[in-house]
Amino acid sequence: MAKYQKQASLAEVKQALAAKCERLAQTTGSKPKRKSLLHHAAIFRRQAVDIRLQSE
Repeated sequence: MAKYQKQASLAEVKQALAAKCERLAQTTGSKPKRKSLLHHAAIFRRQAVDIRLQSE
């Protein structure tokens, strides 16, 4: 697997993790947990963008 393919795959995984965190945040009843999950989602989305920018 080429380096750009690994980076693209990693970016997709980060996007999927962000989506998972957002989905979990919608289902939780705890405000602190929701805030934590949304924070993690934002981190994963930023990491995905950084990975994509590095591969260019």
